[in-house]
Amino acid sequence: MKNESGLTIIELLVTIFILFIISSILYSVLIGINKNSQQISSNTNLEEEANIALTTIKNFQLTKSIYVLSFDSNKKVYLIGNSSPSQPLGSTDISKLTIDDGYGSTIPSSPNMKTINTATSKSISVHIELGNGIYKFDTIIKKY
Repeated sequence: MKNESGLTIIELLVTIFILFIISSILYSVLIGINKNSQQISSNTNLEEEANIALTTIKNFQLTKSIYVLSFDSNKKVYLIGNSSPSQPLGSTDISKLTIDDGYGSTIPSSPNMKTINTATSKSISVHIELGNGIYKFDTIIKKY
C-alpha cells in the first residue's frame, strides 16, 4: 500500500479560498479606516478655519470702536477691517457668515458692507458655516 503524503488539489483550493475571504475582509476594514481618517482630518480643518474667523472677529469686537465686514464676491472671501475691509476672515471655506449686532443687520453673501459700532453693539451673534454647511458654528461675543 502506498502512503502518499501531500496536499490534494481540493485542500489547496479550500486554503486559497479561505485566504481570499480573510484578505477581502481586511481590505474593506482598511478602506473604512482610511475614509474615517480623511473625514476627521477634513472636519478638523473646517474647525480650525471657524476658530480663525471667530478669533479675528472677536479681536475686532473687543479692541476696535468701529469695524467693517464685507464679502468679496470675486475672491469668494469675507473681509474685515477698520474703515475698509482688507483682512480676510480665514480662507474660502466659509460658505456663510451671519453677524447680528442687535439691530437686525447681517452680512449676506453679497458685496454689501456692514459697519459695526461696538459702542452701540455691546454683543454680537455670529453664525459661521463652512464646507457648504458641513460644519456650523454659533456663538455670542460680548464686550464688557
